[in-house]
Order: sequence, then C-alpha cells, then structure tokens
Amino acid sequence: MNWITVSRVEGALDPDVMDEVASGSPRAMAIVAAAILEDHLTIVIKSRLLHKSIKKGKNPIEDMFRGGGPLGDFSNKIDLAYLLGCISAAAAEELHSIRRIRNAFAHQMQTSDFENDKVAALCAKLKIWETCKITMRSADNGKVGHIVVQIGKNVVKKRGGRRDC
Repeated sequence: MNWITVSRVEGALDPDVMDEVASGSPRAMAIVAAAILEDHLTIVIKSRLLHKSIKKGKNPIEDMFRGGGPLGDFSNKIDLAYLLGCISAAAAEELHSIRRIRNAFAHQMQTSDFENDKVAALCAKLKIWETCKITMRSADNGKVGHIVVQIGKNVVKKRGGRRDC
C-alpha cells in the first residue's frame, strides 16, 4: 500500500516549527506529527472523491471536511480511508492509536511525556514503522511549507522477496 502526497501544510516545514517538534516538548511532537498525518490522509481521501459542485457556490467536499462536518475529525477520516481501500486494516489501527496518543496530549494535561502509562501502551502497539518507511521532504519547487510525504516504500525483505506495507 503506497501513499504519495504533495501538499501545502501551513507552517509544517517552517524551520522554527520543525525545530520545536524535534527539540521541543513531547506534547508538541505528538500533536504536530498527528496533524501532519491527518492532513495527508485528508489529501488521499479527497483524491478519491468527485470534485464537482452540486450547485453554484455549494461545494460538498468543503462541507464534508469542515470542522464539525462528517469528515471533520481524524477518526472518521481513518475509517473512510480504510473503507475506500486507501489504507490497510493494520494502518487504520495504527492511525487510530496515533489519534489516541494525540488526544491524550491535547486533552489531558497530566499527559506530559511518552512514559505515561496510557501513551506508552499505545506506542507499544505501533508496529508498521518497523517494516514501512515514511519519508517527508520539501517539494521540488522549494517553497517553504510544500512537502511530499511517501508512505509504504518497500524497505525490508521477507523470505527472499520484498514486502509491501
């Protein structure tokens, strides 16, 4: 299973934001990393949908993905991506774990690091990264904030063959 997306992520590759994530708090790391994943999952889903207005000025995609809309939250996006065949069941479970980790940091102030029992248990369930490469790089046009995310490159051999993620 492969994702390759190119998008404009607001501030995601701003050097100050990336420094904050890399050397900042576990809370910043968890929330920003999950936001980047959610943004790219949204791109993958939107790429599978019709981009036609029902009537002038009415864009169903904008309505579906708006805050509070049917696809406004990460959980619904994960489920829809799985149902559309964009991601595997294992990837859906891992994305739900990442969503729960993000929520623990965002909504529970006592969660301050990855050693928290709940967060540590969720992190222990994350296994796809062991066999599936995820890369992020600046898009070829070099504009700040334009990034390419590739998930699913074959990176390990299994029983003489290549293993897809």
